[in-house]
Amino acid sequence: MDVWIEINGFGGELVIHPITESAFQFWRSKSKDQLLSYVLQELDEDIPENCDFALDEQGLARQWHELDEYLHLYGPDPRHAKINVDISTDGRRRTVISDESIHAAAMKMKSKILTSSFAPPINSANASKYAVQVISVEKGCVFGGHFRAREKKDFKGLVFNTVKSISTDTGSVDMILSEIRFNDQVVDNDGLSTSGKGMFVNLIRF
Repeated sequence: MDVWIEINGFGGELVIHPITESAFQFWRSKSKDQLLSYVLQELDEDIPENCDFALDEQGLARQWHELDEYLHLYGPDPRHAKINVDISTDGRRRTVISDESIHAAAMKMKSKILTSSFAPPINSANASKYAVQVISVEKGCVFGGHFRAREKKDFKGLVFNTVKSISTDTGSVDMILSEIRFNDQVVDNDGLSTSGKGMFVNLIRF
């Protein structure tokens, strides 16, 4: 049996990168617009050396999506997306889940949703309690994948893994469906069709 999963709505790309306490305090005193302009390399302002976290070891500016030493995810926001599931057993494709929330669909399919909270690698000698989080929000088809199963009751082997992070300065919670697994195998996300809706940046203190 062929199975297709499509998730439409909001999602995007999320990165988290460690910064020093000095950088955290410096950028906390600035506006969000200034911080966002900085990570997008659009800020025409001198930055103290110990707060210039977007530079690499060679002193070259990183792109925002390269600020990902701690975390780099792409996927749907499970709170703001709907899932469709199609199957085919005889060459004819038919829908078995239509525009359901991911939570409701998982209950119907007897699948699992596992949610973890991001935490820094505390065992690392270079781990920092401070970080910057950058999110590119996108809208459209944020997941499209295909796998094979024997029958519908095998859907219980589906696992939806989500990761959440909490912004220190706003208290907002961001969530990304980081991957879908079927019988411990990752379902590849190869059906993307999205448009950008905005960029956001937050500071985090663990």
